[in-house]
Amino acid sequence: MCRVQIWSREDRQSVLDLLTTSLLTDKNVTVKLASSLFVLLLELLGRAQRRAFNGDQVSDGHQHQQLCIALSKLAHLSPNVMRYVT
Repeated sequence: MCRVQIWSREDRQSVLDLLTTSLLTDKNVTVKLASSLFVLLLELLGRAQRRAFNGDQVSDGHQHQQLCIALSKLAHLSPNVMRYVT
């Protein structure tokens, strides 16, 4: 018998955080992840942006650099990606 696991809100947030911090900004995985999970792309980019910035100021230089690299790789996938460039 197949058991259905119900994920809590915290479970879902943890998975999204993991995808954002470990995979989206990994230059070797960025495009594959975005192509596979295209419906989550803007959510993941938003999370990456919040990690890199505190308001208008860069809060984490490394995260900012990783976000810029990811954006350069993803710009061709969707015009919506470009809203994170400014």
